Amino acid sequence: MKKTITQKYFEELTIGDQIITAKRLITSDDIDSFADLSGDHFYAHMIKTDFNGTMFEEQVAHGYFIMSAAAGLFIDSYEKNPVLLNYGIDELRFTKPMYAGSQLYIRFTCKEKIAQELKDGFYVNLGIGIPTLVANYVPEGIQIEFQSENGILGMGPFPLDGDEDADLINAGKQTITSLPGASFFDSSMSFGMIRGKHVDLTILGAMEVSEKGDIANWKIPGKMVKGMGGAMDLVASAKNIIVAMQHVNKAGESKLLPACTLPLTGIRCVKKIVTELAVLSILPDGGFKLLERAPGVSVETIKKATLGKLIIEGEIPEMAFD
Repeated sequence: MKKTITQKYFEELTIGDQIITAKRLITSDDIDSFADLSGDHFYAHMIKTDFNGTMFEEQVAHGYFIMSAAAGLFIDSYEKNPVLLNYGIDELRFTKPMYAGSQLYIRFTCKEKIAQELKDGFYVNLGIGIPTLVANYVPEGIQIEFQSENGILGMGPFPLDGDEDADLINAGKQTITSLPGASFFDSSMSFGMIRGKHVDLTILGAMEVSEKGDIANWKIPGKMVKGMGGAMDLVASAKNIIVAMQHVNKAGESKLLPACTLPLTGIRCVKKIVTELAVLSILPDGGFKLLERAPGVSVETIKKATLGKLIIEGEIPEMAFD
């Protein structure tokens, strides 16, 4: 059966988008086979049942068979592909019987897109520089555990002037604060946490990011910088990597490039970039997709500041701040 789906990446979906599959005929043989396979021989699923006096007109397909058959309408099992559509089904209900001879098809509608950034219970590593400020803007009602690779779990907001504790620093030697319940341990345990893939999100600064998601953030040949730190372990192990940086360098040159020119920290690892001008995602096939623009910043300004491949689709909204 040929499928009629147009595949889209998550970044390409907009609210209201629909995907409608081809149809599949539900037969009595299908229902009988599923009854034997599952062991569910409830009378409504058996063709030999006399349905007079029951709430059913004829043989009814199992609800869980309908779910299974639905999966076959949008998954190409014989081919490797990045389908992410079926993440699970909330509040599933079987409200009407589906009889043998019915045509089954699926209509998916994008109702909302949930941000993949800070979520309740996340363990998050913040790189030095701009990323450290993230701890000051945790949404109310959620708890985030901020980690530093020098051995701290439970970092708090960046300290105000006069509130610094010189003995409390992060991996970049910046002074920090700690929250009640924070823990302190050696760097080997901290790197064990990182390499064991227990960090949900890493937010790093960068000197360059390529349109394929490569990142360079540890070395400028001939210049003194703070060094690698834990960045190479983080880009290899974290589940999600976001870069927070300036859009251009001090010379006014774009930091969003076709390919990085500085020594790489990691390849094809960055998922999203946040700058003072825009929010952009890295598409799986390469390219910076423009998602949002900063208030008062035009799309044309972002074009001029982006040297790599920039993908612009439709009207680009301004960033919304609560």
